[in-house]
Amino acid sequence: WFATARDELKTCRFCRFTDNFLLFNAAPKRIDWTDDEGWKALEEKVRICAWLAREGGAKGLAADFEPYGENQWKHDPTNGLSFAETAKLSRRRGAQFARGMAAELPDGVLLTLFLNSVVVGAGRAQDPEAMLAQEHYGLLPAFLNGMLDAAPPGLTIVDGCESGYYMDSVEAYQRAALDMRGWNGPCARLVAPENRAKYRQQMQAGFGFYLDM
Repeated sequence: WFATARDELKTCRFCRFTDNFLLFNAAPKRIDWTDDEGWKALEEKVRICAWLAREGGAKGLAADFEPYGENQWKHDPTNGLSFAETAKLSRRRGAQFARGMAAELPDGVLLTLFLNSVVVGAGRAQDPEAMLAQEHYGLLPAFLNGMLDAAPPGLTIVDGCESGYYMDSVEAYQRAALDMRGWNGPCARLVAPENRAKYRQQMQAGFGFYLDM
């Protein structure tokens, strides 16, 4: 099915752009966290896209977790599950996402437009979980924990800090980078203790520059 796309990618001869990615968008509909078949299908789609990236000479996938429709990441208390229970499921699904990519690109790069940087305020709160339970992207840190659970040592994950396009000084970028990369920073605080060493080793901080802003 994807032979034509693969062949077209192979014909590209990039001279200036050294790190290219296949964009992986969030779906307009959410997948229920309890839907095993739905997440199995998504894992397979991630694997196919990672195969295309590998065959086409790309570095990896660029994941945009912004929900262009129903929000996957905000806890819905009407589903009968507590936030902690839903976060546990989100972590499991994050591991599936990482396994799908690692099956074809174990040494690739997952460039996300944002991860814990989008909920950095929760990492500064006295009770992060209580704040995440109300946040628009409150379940995303659990998903990242799952990705870290399953990521092989060669897989790099980038927090692209999309809000970087609002920053207008060197100091602002430095502060945000420390928030993301600091061992005791607010973003690392949202990572499970057993994954913090892995976070430091395999996570990178990035910033979005939108030239048409």
